[in-house]
Amino acid sequence: MLVLKEMISRITDHTSKDLAGWHVCLDFMQAQLDGKTIENRTDVWKIWYEKYVSALEENK
Repeated sequence: MLVLKEMISRITDHTSKDLAGWHVCLDFMQAQLDGKTIENRTDVWKIWYEKYVSALEENK
C-alpha cells in the first residue's frame, strides 16, 4: 500500500502541471505492477493536465 499526501499551500500556474505529473507517475507505477505499460506518458499527461486546469478553475 502506498499513501501519498501532498499539501498544496498555494495554487500557482504550475500546480496543474505538478498534479498531472504525479497522476501519470502513479498510473505508470500501477501499470507496471499489473504487468502493463503506458505507451506515451506525455499524451496521458496532457489529458490529465487539462482536467486539472479545469478543476482548479472551477474551485477558484
